[in-house]
Amino acid sequence: MLAADMGPTVVADLISEVRQSWKKGEIQNSEDIVTFLQTQLLRRWPVDDLQIKWAPNKPTVILVTGVNGSGKTTSIAKLAYHFKKEGRKVLVAACDTFRAAAVEQLTIWAERIGVPIVKHDQGADPGAVAYDACEAAVARGIDVVIVDTAGRLHTQDHLMRELGKIQRVIQKKIEVPA
Repeated sequence: MLAADMGPTVVADLISEVRQSWKKGEIQNSEDIVTFLQTQLLRRWPVDDLQIKWAPNKPTVILVTGVNGSGKTTSIAKLAYHFKKEGRKVLVAACDTFRAAAVEQLTIWAERIGVPIVKHDQGADPGAVAYDACEAAVARGIDVVIVDTAGRLHTQDHLMRELGKIQRVIQKKIEVPA
């Protein structure tokens, strides 16, 4: 959990809760720990944050961030498929122009699930991709735009600045709910 950057206070609290539940017999074996932790994490999460905050005027934009290898692209595909099954019009934006093959990977997923993608070549300005995606979404009456961003850690200042730029570009084009 510490390696996932959860924070030492939360991790210490969770470990203490695991120990207490083990002593009480609520956790019988090591396999029970994952389920227990999932339940504890959900309890800590505000109920309002467990639901999508739909924009008052479409599209709703979902910015997907995380470290490389954490499953961002696969999660984007799952979200896009889910929203499409709900009858929503979905567009994905390939703003991870830094990682080799990231655009191609997202393109393959978009084709598989049958949603449009806005992309530029590798090395292109991610803000420009976000701008074009927002333009396309508004023009096409898209309900949900899911934006793939380059893998990042909070310690990588240049990537965090790039994320801020993408967010500012989106906010200029799309109304963002409070």
